[in-house]
Amino acid sequence: MSAKFRVKVDSELLNLSEIEIIDRCDENIAIELDGEFLDYESFISKYYQRESTQLLDASADTSFNLSDREEPIMALNFSDLKAFIPVFDGRAEDTFNFVYSCLQAINLAPESQKPILF
Repeated sequence: MSAKFRVKVDSELLNLSEIEIIDRCDENIAIELDGEFLDYESFISKYYQRESTQLLDASADTSFNLSDREEPIMALNFSDLKAFIPVFDGRAEDTFNFVYSCLQAINLAPESQKPILF
């Protein structure tokens, strides 16, 4: 079950899920995140930035973290790393997958290629 967020729609206060918020993104809405009400664009930016940070923190705790290895398993060239990153067409529902894929490519990249991907 997905989380519910407090959302102001006109003078009404509702509890909506992520999907319900996306469905109403064309309306004049304000979504509460971390104690403040944000417009849709600000909410998406802040929420997915926070979610991707939590995913990275969680992946750092696993035993399969490539950054802990002294030598890379295999050398990936830039084309291989770029293939991990899908084309982003600007749709809100694709934001999380795009950001997550970018972070995965950066984590797999050798230090010399990380600035190029960033």
